[in-house]
Amino acid sequence: MGLKIIILAAGQGTRMKSDLPKVLHPLGGLPMIGHVVRVAFALEPAQVCVVLPPEDQRITSTLKQLFPQQPLTFATQDKPLGTGHAVQSALHVLDDISGDDILILCGDTPVLDTQTLAFMIQEKAQAHDEAPWLYSMNVSHDNAYGRIKVDHEGRGLGIVEAACTTEEERNITLCNTGVMLVPGYLLKSFLMQMKPSASGEFYLTDLISFCAHQDQKAHILIGPQENFCGINTRVELAQAENHLQTRWRTHMMEAGVTLMDPASVYFSYDTIIGKDSVIYPHVYFGTQVILGERVTIRPFSMLMGATLDSDTRVGPCAHLRPGAHLKEGARVGNFVEVKNTVMEAGAHADHLTYLGDSHLGKNAAIGAGTITCNYNGFKKFPTHIGAEAFIGSNTTLVAPVKIGDGAIVAAGSVVTHDVAPDALVFARAKQTQLQGYGKKFKEKAKT
Repeated sequence: MGLKIIILAAGQGTRMKSDLPKVLHPLGGLPMIGHVVRVAFALEPAQVCVVLPPEDQRITSTLKQLFPQQPLTFATQDKPLGTGHAVQSALHVLDDISGDDILILCGDTPVLDTQTLAFMIQEKAQAHDEAPWLYSMNVSHDNAYGRIKVDHEGRGLGIVEAACTTEEERNITLCNTGVMLVPGYLLKSFLMQMKPSASGEFYLTDLISFCAHQDQKAHILIGPQENFCGINTRVELAQAENHLQTRWRTHMMEAGVTLMDPASVYFSYDTIIGKDSVIYPHVYFGTQVILGERVTIRPFSMLMGATLDSDTRVGPCAHLRPGAHLKEGARVGNFVEVKNTVMEAGAHADHLTYLGDSHLGKNAAIGAGTITCNYNGFKKFPTHIGAEAFIGSNTTLVAPVKIGDGAIVAAGSVVTHDVAPDALVFARAKQTQLQGYGKKFKEKAKT
């Protein structure tokens, strides 16, 4: 059997109190629906179909940008008639599912991981029947999840939606996660025969009792609650973010990265850090950050879209923006901002500096207070600083400009023209001194 995946993401998310569709709220730099789709594709399915609400195209365009090469299709649930109706909508765009297994996921469960889903797929492949498989979790009786009824062997008899439970059923702690793995032919049979509830909705959860009546009682797996937490509010969004950050921090440390204060370090979903790197407290990693081995990031630094080769050093209080690339042994220090700039091996800017749209040659040294003036209000321009060049403190480099290899720029200079290799350049206004005028100025100011 092949594998096809349906992701249900047509909910309105009104409790988020936001103009942004619920499933586009980010966690670790990726929309929550992106986390679910990413996990789905890791299972190498033949197709993934996302079921969306009508009209709003933001979800579709976001996912197409995130997964441009993947077999991703979209279905629209025209009316909010329940999860069963949502799955029915997916069948209109999927290839025939009769010979496939269908994995059904929820688009608002971003903490799901590939290993958990792969385990269920493996268990079904080794089973001796065609019954569906269902992930459950044990939670306290006070919750909004559907309750799972089982027989004496622990096989599924049915799921009762939380809104429909009796007082006795509310005491059941085995709850539905929304993750199902169902033979396609069985799913098609159910969808053709399903009936609406008293509220007019079609519940996918009725599939379990439907199969039980056909002597195909569902297999129930129990997983940790945090893996399946659904998000309906911003409080739950923050809780899911915390689960993901804890997972990523643990992964980093197990891979040989030192986190001095793990709870104060923020990772994105795609952060890569090499072994023996050391991350100080209060460091923020935005998306598309890659660190080599033995990299040191000191406190209160922020990195986004940056690449740091091995043995580089950043911070404290540094800001590396997209396009920053520090090559082996390069370093930036206190209150240094780097954007779209390559720093060759050994180049360094240790204090109070802005480097934008620049290239620094090997072992170039940048003094405190240096600024590359790369923007004239309309266009960006490059600055090239040669190997072994030295830029004195409080220098302004007005781009486009080139500083030759080995050149020295005197402190306090405003450089507007290219500097030849090995030259020493001064670009200062003439200093004027009026003897005794300082005292006279103070006396006049007091009157």
